[in-house]
Amino acid sequence: DVRPSTFFFIERLGIVFVLLALCWWYGERRKTPARPLTDGEKSFVLDVSRESLFVYAGHLLVIYGMFFRDRSLSFMYGGRLEIAECFFATIGLVVAMSLAAKLWGWLKRQHVPLARGISFASVFLFLYLYFTR
Repeated sequence: DVRPSTFFFIERLGIVFVLLALCWWYGERRKTPARPLTDGEKSFVLDVSRESLFVYAGHLLVIYGMFFRDRSLSFMYGGRLEIAECFFATIGLVVAMSLAAKLWGWLKRQHVPLARGISFASVFLFLYLYFTR
């Protein structure tokens, strides 16, 4: 019997608002412009936000993808991590996804044909695996 929990929803919504406030504070502190960055300006928040779909899909693949002898990380470690282990795993995933977003953004800006080729190949690979597995 699975019922929606009001407390669970409000707790997660609170976490989202805290993260949103931290990003807003960081943007204000850095005075992150709304326009494209020029003259060597760099912004961590803008780099990751431009590639948010990539980060979202990537983190789901890392956590739930069946890459480890047909097992996912969620299956192998789900519900068994201590708080410190969960914290460091989360930090590791955030760092890895941030670096991947920066790399993907750079690739899309500097090597457009290669980035398009990787995008099309990824879509076809996903569809192939989806329909054959």
